[in-house]
Amino acid sequence: MRSGAQRTVVVLCAVEEEAVHLRRTLALTAVDTTVPGTRLRKTTGLLPKSNVVIELVVTRIGQAHAAAAATAVLLERSLRGAPPPSAVVSCGCAGAHVKSLNLGDVVVGTAVKPIGQVKVAPSGAILPKGFRDTCQSRTVLELPADKGLLETARSLAGVCSDDPPHNPRPHSVDSAPPPRAPPVSVPPEPEALRDEGARESESALLSTLVSDHTPRRCSADMPASAEKDAGLGGTTAARGAAARCSGWVGRTKVVFGSVGSTDTWNCHRDQLHSIHGVFGTLCEEMEAGAVAAVCAEYSVPFIAVKDIANNELKRDRGMTVPAASIDHETIGKAAAEVTVALLRRWGDEVDTEPPG
Repeated sequence: MRSGAQRTVVVLCAVEEEAVHLRRTLALTAVDTTVPGTRLRKTTGLLPKSNVVIELVVTRIGQAHAAAAATAVLLERSLRGAPPPSAVVSCGCAGAHVKSLNLGDVVVGTAVKPIGQVKVAPSGAILPKGFRDTCQSRTVLELPADKGLLETARSLAGVCSDDPPHNPRPHSVDSAPPPRAPPVSVPPEPEALRDEGARESESALLSTLVSDHTPRRCSADMPASAEKDAGLGGTTAARGAAARCSGWVGRTKVVFGSVGSTDTWNCHRDQLHSIHGVFGTLCEEMEAGAVAAVCAEYSVPFIAVKDIANNELKRDRGMTVPAASIDHETIGKAAAEVTVALLRRWGDEVDTEPPG
């Protein structure tokens, strides 16, 4: 064990197939319990070669299960007077939204977007509704990752950032919690969409909404129409920007971009292209949106780390079985490896900071 204060990080996986890889890493010090008052399995152990204590919890699949589990873990700590965890990581697998992602590639979420929280207008157009506190409150289209964790992940993968330097020290019970990100306001949608002729004008509105109110994206988030063959295409400048948004951790390719979260498992190619075109997401999964929302409520730093378990865009249209399908023995393995490397690096950075 290294010298320095221990930091507790909660890692949430949806299923045992994802959690098993992290549990093996913690095997020497692991203690298996349940989250008090629930049936949720919790494995606590010291991450080898670090000062990071991991509380690994299997939430079960879906937004409702993930929200319940994240709330139970954070509330239980609060009720027994323990400080909040230094961070929460949503770790597991996802399905690709872009053809360039291969099985085993890892997406580190710069933000999580609730792609299932939409309004289907009378014209049939899809309008993102995001996170809202009331019917009339401003819409939050995404919840960004913690800047300190994100900067560490980029440094680990050798990816340069255009963001200003950020103090990676997590907040403690004795310090003020980090301010929440300001909500992203969305212009009001048309009051009336009276006929099918309104479809084009509404689509134009939606295009403006997304381009004007979605934070600047790297070209790894580019719409699928900009892809060429198995990689990101487009202009030379676009390809260069894409390269700056991806790197390597060991032998694993790591890409930085938005993670979509929804209870719907989308496998239709045209639907995947449409979702990517509207939201600019690299992949989709079923838990991170709920976990991010709970962490925002408790002012706890959050990040999502997801590996690609399937890519429907890589199969031929005539095939009945995906060419890039899920291997239940390896789902979550690459994400777990990147999470371990990230938390080791992040723990070192926190411990080497000067006091003050």
